[in-house]
Amino acid sequence: MDARPQPGMKFEVGKPIAIQLNDGSFLRGFVHAEDKGAALLCLELIPSAKVALVSIVNIKSASPLTQIADTRKWPSNFHIDLAKLRAEERRICEKREAEFNKLGVGVSPSAQAIFDTLAKTMPCKWDGEDILILDTVRLAPPYNAKCLSGDTGVVERVKMILENEAHSIRNATDANGVKP
Repeated sequence: MDARPQPGMKFEVGKPIAIQLNDGSFLRGFVHAEDKGAALLCLELIPSAKVALVSIVNIKSASPLTQIADTRKWPSNFHIDLAKLRAEERRICEKREAEFNKLGVGVSPSAQAIFDTLAKTMPCKWDGEDILILDTVRLAPPYNAKCLSGDTGVVERVKMILENEAHSIRNATDANGVKP
């Protein structure tokens, strides 16, 4: 079925409308939003003030309600701080990007588990299949103590963590019979 409204149907945000659905029922409300991509209309129903999502495909007809006054109460000091909103958006995007960068590409679940464990206590990043720790130590597959190279002091610390992680992975394997 075509997801476009009948020709001539327009939905203006904030305006009261009456719509008849294909099943013959009627709805009256203020238009909150129209999502053309999803073919949905969001209405604040009159008089209940409940919100309804209506499939535009199911709308048989729509007409403006000129006799209805907008008596909804809007705050007089309504203000959106765009700078604060953009800063929050930027913070969330940076956080998601950092989380994404912690995911190894083409690595085993056990390699990812080792990375996650190391990253809890030290800055780590992926370099292909290798894990770079503090930018001074490289841990290559198969991710055991023999595969470490770099700063001796950091290597010793990483060895200790790897021994504990190997024990945790064995315990996880034993507990559920599946290798991570």
